[in-house]
Amino acid sequence: MSKTNWQDPGSSEIISPHISGLQEAVGKIEDAIELQTIGDMNVPLDEVYISDTDRYRIYQAPIGKRNWVAFPEPIIKKNGVQITSGFTIDYGGGAIILSPAATSSDVFTADAAYIIGAHSITPESIGAETPWGAQAKVNAHANAPDPHPQYATDADVNNLSNTVNSHLADYVKQPANGGTTGGTSTAYTCSSNPAPAALVDKIGVVITAHVDSGVNPTLDWNSLGAKPIKKPNGNAAVLKGGGIYTLRYNGSSGNFILQGEGASGNATASDLLSGKTASTDAGDIVGTMPNNGMGWLAARGISVAGPPGRLYMYSQPGYYNGTDGGLYADDANFIAANIPNGMSMFGLVGTGANARRMASGTVTLSSTNATFYSQSNISVLAYYATISGLTFTPSRIIIFPTVAETSPPTVVVLPTDFYTPSGGANSRISVSVPPTLVRYYSLDGVQAYISGGSFRIPVADGTAWASKSVSWIAYE
Repeated sequence: MSKTNWQDPGSSEIISPHISGLQEAVGKIEDAIELQTIGDMNVPLDEVYISDTDRYRIYQAPIGKRNWVAFPEPIIKKNGVQITSGFTIDYGGGAIILSPAATSSDVFTADAAYIIGAHSITPESIGAETPWGAQAKVNAHANAPDPHPQYATDADVNNLSNTVNSHLADYVKQPANGGTTGGTSTAYTCSSNPAPAALVDKIGVVITAHVDSGVNPTLDWNSLGAKPIKKPNGNAAVLKGGGIYTLRYNGSSGNFILQGEGASGNATASDLLSGKTASTDAGDIVGTMPNNGMGWLAARGISVAGPPGRLYMYSQPGYYNGTDGGLYADDANFIAANIPNGMSMFGLVGTGANARRMASGTVTLSSTNATFYSQSNISVLAYYATISGLTFTPSRIIIFPTVAETSPPTVVVLPTDFYTPSGGANSRISVSVPPTLVRYYSLDGVQAYISGGSFRIPVADGTAWASKSVSWIAYE
C-alpha cells in the first residue's frame, strides 16, 4: 500500500507547507475511517489561561466537543446573545480567540457540529436532524416574511389585541359600564374601568341610580367633574332608584343628556280626562278631569253683574268638546207671560201685558241757570237736568234731592197728561213742587225737550240748586 513520504524536518524551520500537508493527510484518514459529526447547542467555552497579563482572550470547548466542522458554521454567543465579529475560530481546537479581550464576567457558548469517533450512531449517521440544525431551520422559518399567511403571526395577534383594547376603551362607540351610582340624590358619582381620559363629545356611560334623583341632579364620572344631567328638551332629568339609564355627554352644553327619554311635561291628574293615563316629569298619572263633552249640564251659577242685557253662567269643572250640549239655568219666572207682549228676551217673545220700562240714576244740575218759557210765554230762569242714553221715551220723570234738605224736599213730577211726547210749539210739561206749586213749561225742543232716549228739563230757580246732585227716575 502506498504511503506518503514524510520527511523529518529535523531542526529546520516548520513552514506552512508542512502544516498544509499534515492537515490534508488527517482529512484523508478521517474520510477513510468514516468519522461522524454531531451537533450540539450551548456548548460552554472556558477560558484558556496563559498568563496573568494575557487573560480572557482564548475560550475553548471541553474535551470531546472540539474538532469543529466548518459547515454548518458555529454560532458564537456572548452572555446568551449571538456575536459575529471581534473573534476568530480555531476549528480543530474548538476554540475562539477574542480581540479585544473579554472581561471576567463574560460568558461564552457555541452552537457547533464537531467530529466524534467512527461508527457511532449519531443523528447524522442515521439521517436525523441535529438539534442545532433543526433550531436553525426553525429560526429561519419563523423569521421569514410570512411563511404561513393563513395563520396569524405574533405581530398580527399583538395588533388585534391592541385594536380590541382600544375599542373597549372607546366610550364614544359604546357606552361604558358605570355600575351603580354613589353620592347623593342631587350629586351622583360613578366609575368605569378602564377610566375615561376626558369628557369628550358624545362619550357615554350606563348607570344604575341608587336613589331617586333630587332637584337638578349631576354626575361626576371618575372624578372628571360634576356635570348636570338633562333631558333632551333641556329640563333637569328625573331618575328613579334602581332605574338603568344611558347618558351621553354634550361637549357644547357641558351636560349629560339622558338617552331614550320619552316622558316629559308638567301635567297633573286634574289636567287629564278621567280614566286616561300619561307619563310626565313626575311619573305616570291617571286623569281625574270630568268629561262633560256631550249633553247639557246645569250651570254652577248665574250672574247679572255685567253690561245691560248680559247674563253670566258659571260652568261646572271639566272638559267640554265645544260642539255638543252646553250649560243651562232654570228660573220659574222666565216665561213668555212675564215679558211684555212682543218683546224678545234671550229669544223668548213675550205675551204678557205692555209693561212700562223705567230707568234711574243721579245727575248734577247745571251750574248756571237758563231761560225757559212758561205756557203764557213768560221767561223764567231755572237750573236744569240733562239725561241721555235711555232705551225709551219717558212719559213721566221724577227728580228729587239726593239728601234731605232743610226745606221740604222738592219733587218734580211730569204727568203724561200735560204734554204731547211728539213735541211742537204747543207741547208743555208741568213741574209740580209739593205741596201746592205747579208750573207749566213749553217744550221748545232747544231749551227744554223730551225726545227719544234723552231729556232736558228745568228743575228749580233758586241758586241753592246750582250744581246740586239730584236723583231721578224715568218711566216709559
